Amino acid sequence: MRVQSVESPPMASDGDQRISQPVAAKLRGVSVRTIHRWRTDPTMNFPASIEINNRRYFVRSEVVNWQPPQGADREENTAA
Repeated sequence: MRVQSVESPPMASDGDQRISQPVAAKLRGVSVRTIHRWRTDPTMNFPASIEINNRRYFVRSEVVNWQPPQGADREENTAA
């Protein structure tokens, strides 16, 4: 039986944990698609990510502390 190794997300240069895009979405209470929209919209000024093996990683503290611009169209905490 072959055991598949599970890699930990890479650490940021300051020692802060990097998190995947789905984890960032969960922390912000939004969908992964919303994180993608925020990331690609320069007016949102969402924290930068790095791509490793076709996966995006963000610095956890930057995602947690990020504040969207006032008046921005947000999905956060909205009922479907």
